[in-house]
Amino acid sequence: MHSRIQHHHRLRVGRVVLCAMVGAAVPWLGQAQTPAGKAGAERVVVRLTDVSINKVPYIVAKEEGIFAKHGLDADLYITAGAAQTVRASNVNVPAQYVRPDEGEADISTGGGAPTIVARTTNVRERDRVILATTDHIVRWHVFAKPEITKLEQLKGKRLGVSGYGSCSGFIGRLIAQKMGWNPEQDLSILYGSLGVKWLQDGVVDAVVLDETPFAYASEVGLKPLADLREWNAPIACSGVSATRSWLSQGNNRDRAKRFLMALVESIALMKKDQAVVNRAIAKWYGITDAKRQQLMWESAKEMPNKPYPAVDGIKKVMELFNYHEMRLHKAEDFYDETIMREIDKSGFIDALYKK
Repeated sequence: MHSRIQHHHRLRVGRVVLCAMVGAAVPWLGQAQTPAGKAGAERVVVRLTDVSINKVPYIVAKEEGIFAKHGLDADLYITAGAAQTVRASNVNVPAQYVRPDEGEADISTGGGAPTIVARTTNVRERDRVILATTDHIVRWHVFAKPEITKLEQLKGKRLGVSGYGSCSGFIGRLIAQKMGWNPEQDLSILYGSLGVKWLQDGVVDAVVLDETPFAYASEVGLKPLADLREWNAPIACSGVSATRSWLSQGNNRDRAKRFLMALVESIALMKKDQAVVNRAIAKWYGITDAKRQQLMWESAKEMPNKPYPAVDGIKKVMELFNYHEMRLHKAEDFYDETIMREIDKSGFIDALYKK
């Protein structure tokens, strides 16, 4: 009998030790932990779909403990496609932050333009809705070959953008509209050629660039052909989106609300403290050059304090991508501002700027 008790005790101890070893080796089997080790935080998987200043608020919220403050363990990752695209502008994202985009994210931080186009062209995305927009006005630049000195000379030429429904793809169509051109007949918009490299190699005659590759383009002797800020044109670019089905499950709507609260708190911090921006882009983007960091911080200060879904930008996307399926929708089909409005009405955002 004594031997049987000893045997049972050894088995029990062995199980405890084994569980401890497995829990240490595979943390997700145990309780979710924030980077600071706070127990009980709710995990949310977040997809960062490009390498730009518009994704830095989420990185800052993670690195500075803002997500943890709001009870979230944010699992951020940069998509492999985004990392590959920005490599063409001499930005090399550290490998540990890059993951294949396998569709497992709870929240996406992609642009409104690609969200809307995907919803109307890809049945798997038809349930997605925009909750916030951090980029309301077109603020990109066009760089071109030295012999091209004005936008009018782009007619019949090749313009590099990232994808059909992307923010840069939207801008390609916007340029065509401003110039009075047919975007399919009067301009060659080439997808998958966003970056300085494609212009240097002669693959395209011009390229649309945001603030991330802007400094590098200047460093290699390229001059901007146009600063599109001058147009003051509406856009629904980067922001926050989730599927309606995810929002309706359990307490996910509350989780999304806390995520947006962390976002607006992070934006407020970034506007006040350049150091948090510099730390984030150095760690996650590998950008340590002071000039590039300064340019990105200047762009951060342009983010809206209250990043409501950009309704005018959404309407402009619908206007520029005016195909049959798009015409079956109303602008209201693509966004839900109720969560952001709740946060705003509570006084939470205003209080951030009174400190």
